[in-house]
Amino acid sequence: MKKLSLGLVAIAGLLLSSCELGVKDSTLKNNYFTYNLITPKDGGASDASASYYTFDLNLTQATGTIATTLLYNKAQYSFTSNEVAMKSANWANVFTGFKANVNNDVTLPLENTKMIQTVNIIYPYAVFQDPDNKENVFKLNGFYPNKEDNAVGGTPIDGVLYTTPSDFYYDSYGNTYWPNRISPVLVSQYEIGNDYSVRTFSCDNTYEGQTATSYPNMNGGSDSAFSKTIYYRTVLDVNKSKAYVVIYNAKFSNSPMEPMKAVIYLKDLDITWGNGGYSIHGTDIPSYVIDGNKLEVNPDFTFSEFAMNTVGYEMVSANISYRVLNSVNGRNVEYEGHFNGQCVNLPTSINLSGD
Repeated sequence: MKKLSLGLVAIAGLLLSSCELGVKDSTLKNNYFTYNLITPKDGGASDASASYYTFDLNLTQATGTIATTLLYNKAQYSFTSNEVAMKSANWANVFTGFKANVNNDVTLPLENTKMIQTVNIIYPYAVFQDPDNKENVFKLNGFYPNKEDNAVGGTPIDGVLYTTPSDFYYDSYGNTYWPNRISPVLVSQYEIGNDYSVRTFSCDNTYEGQTATSYPNMNGGSDSAFSKTIYYRTVLDVNKSKAYVVIYNAKFSNSPMEPMKAVIYLKDLDITWGNGGYSIHGTDIPSYVIDGNKLEVNPDFTFSEFAMNTVGYEMVSANISYRVLNSVNGRNVEYEGHFNGQCVNLPTSINLSGD
């Protein structure tokens, strides 16, 4: 997969809302739309809600302030931080240790504050490369979850961020630029006094990593297969606590009798919001495939169970497991799959769980 070669300051410049140049310091003010997972420290139920984070940056001085308004149980929690240093790491900007009193209440100070601005370079219409076969360069299928269940196009369901295929392009110096549909991503963690823990997440994620599957063979034993080119996309309808899953390049065995499926689509799985993460789960889930430019239910291919859990403080990694019952010539074959991977590549020097 192509990697961005620009620093995030340059990225932000192309995503900017305002920029002053000349004798004055170069400044930038931009907004990041994201979701917040808010968890009460007293053991109350976690909840997810959307907000904008506004960054008012002085690029010359490499400093900035951060502001937002959160919503939990219909109550608003607002803050504007002090001016804090902005550190660049590869294609990310990092803010740590910023302070504020939420709602101007000294009993609600921000604590353990860490925030990363980056961009999502793992997304459905990017250019991918098979890590085990460098000559195999491909894009994922253009399908996205939509209300009409169209194979191509349609009205996106709530949560879809990526709908239009677009290529990377290059300038005369060989720098790699991003498609016009790429989305800024905010990865953050902080606490509000003794009351709440807050982490941010995106509602449309595509995960890359390794899938391992096992399945019975004709001799009564078990075979296994491994793939680094199966990608998992999760779209979260946060208001309904429902998830939609697209599995790209789905092939679960080494058998030539099993064709590669460009898309497998699972609908209306349940989301559970937890302390510091969320999970997606469903049982006896019919799968949809694209057949003759139509999205059709495949009655011979049912997911007995699908489960996903976010992993880590950053909430950009996930573990996925599933069981798929495939009916082939009157014989049922069950594939058991396990995946671990990530939806955002963070700089290796960044770890939100520590200072």
